[in-house]
Amino acid sequence: MKGRIGCPTRIITVIPHGREVARSQPKELSVKAKFRLTVFDWYYQKSPALSITGVRNASLTCRHFGIHHSLFYYWLKRYNKQ
Repeated sequence: MKGRIGCPTRIITVIPHGREVARSQPKELSVKAKFRLTVFDWYYQKSPALSITGVRNASLTCRHFGIHHSLFYYWLKRYNKQ
């Protein structure tokens, strides 16, 4: 083995909590979460165009998806926190 002197050297970088980071995969949204996002997409994008005044209309959104307005506002409160 001509030209090799000494032993091979390995350089290792240690990342704090590297195993947890490597294991974490993007999580798939549940069906319920996807439905809620669909409701809010419709609320923010389509309800202003369909309302008479041209502003967002929660009533139209609730009627379109068949959900109660209190449930919609509960979701909206949680959605705005994020």
